[in-house]
Amino acid sequence: MKLTLGEDVLYIIKTLEAHGHRADVVGGCVRDFLMGKEPFDIDITTSASPEEMKAVFAGERTVETGIKHGTLTLLLHGTPYEITTYRVDGEYVDHRHPEEVIFTKTLSEDLARRDFTVNAMCYSPNGGLTDLYGGREDLEKKIIRAVGEPERRFTEDALRILRGLRFSATLGFAIEENTAAAMRKCARLLSFVSAERVLVEWKKLLGGKDARRILLSFADVLAVAIPALSDLAVSDIPSLEGLLAEERMLLLFALMPPSAKEDAHTFSPEPLPPSGREVAFAQQKTEGARATPENAKRNASRFESAALALRTDRAFLRRGVSILTHLFDDDKGNEESLCLLLHHLQTEGAISALRIRVALSMTDEKRLKDLLALIEKHPCTTLADLAVGGKELSAMGYRGNSIGEGLTYLLYEVMGGRVENRPEALLSHLKARK
Repeated sequence: MKLTLGEDVLYIIKTLEAHGHRADVVGGCVRDFLMGKEPFDIDITTSASPEEMKAVFAGERTVETGIKHGTLTLLLHGTPYEITTYRVDGEYVDHRHPEEVIFTKTLSEDLARRDFTVNAMCYSPNGGLTDLYGGREDLEKKIIRAVGEPERRFTEDALRILRGLRFSATLGFAIEENTAAAMRKCARLLSFVSAERVLVEWKKLLGGKDARRILLSFADVLAVAIPALSDLAVSDIPSLEGLLAEERMLLLFALMPPSAKEDAHTFSPEPLPPSGREVAFAQQKTEGARATPENAKRNASRFESAALALRTDRAFLRRGVSILTHLFDDDKGNEESLCLLLHHLQTEGAISALRIRVALSMTDEKRLKDLLALIEKHPCTTLADLAVGGKELSAMGYRGNSIGEGLTYLLYEVMGGRVENRPEALLSHLKARK
């Protein structure tokens, strides 16, 4: 078997080999190569110690990004390549990070510490494929399986639970039975994972083609990392096809039932007790759990609290709150309703809201096409779009707050199609109002 590696990668491997060290590409890039995909990035593992790596590449531009953990970053033609010494992890005391790392010259020891079999393979032109844990076979069978003892892997680093769920969702792979059982048994340890890392894995998971399957099967596990999901009516989740990851997240909050606990969306960094939260969500009764207009503001508030806890970017937080607040606004099927949606949510938010409505069977694809066609016409949906402004209203005798009130009135009249957005028509319409 031969994998096609880039010139820079071949240069790194051959240079290390020329100095008496072994070097291989390792982990996810090997998995992607075997699946016929272009790797997102390439990691290299080597028998060379950090000091030996620095000596080998003394003439190159390097950055000691993680040198105490054995990682040297080599910059070639503007691209960074991480090269890491074989290592054995020390004791994990916080269920996330080893207390120390011990460098080793043994490749098998380095591969033994990795999370899943499909990520525990390495390759070099001279050494070929090294696959000590059946990763290639699991790739062919489309299985996510922990390396070694699953419970030990997840007890060491609880983030691996979310990574496994994410791989399953994005690759469309099943989770091996013992690995899945260990995920559920160790789920309480997810409370040790930082909000930032939870968010990264959560968004990638939601973007996966099999995200719905994971939500249905592992909602109890996910709810430990994201308590806002504790009251999610999983049986109500529709097809997520055609939705972006962030839109899928908002759809889940739109489905929250009115009986949800007020504190369900509070992120807690404290470890949870070993029992009581591992609920059989798939069997949860969900009668009356479908979201309603009356729940819109409450679910927007739940999302806001969860987004703050997960430390999402502020732009998405504000957009998400607005979308959930206006998701159930009355749609009369006319252009005015679409203009109002654009007024409240702007272009990006309005498109997302319509996509979510389609997913929830609240409207059809034609309505979304109507919105896109309207956007192409650049409708007047903001005060800045009006053909008149404060200057014209001041000339008519308007003062103070009455200017803003008059302009807002005209904007809504234009969106409703009751007056054309021309200066003469607008001012005449305003005079007639008096």
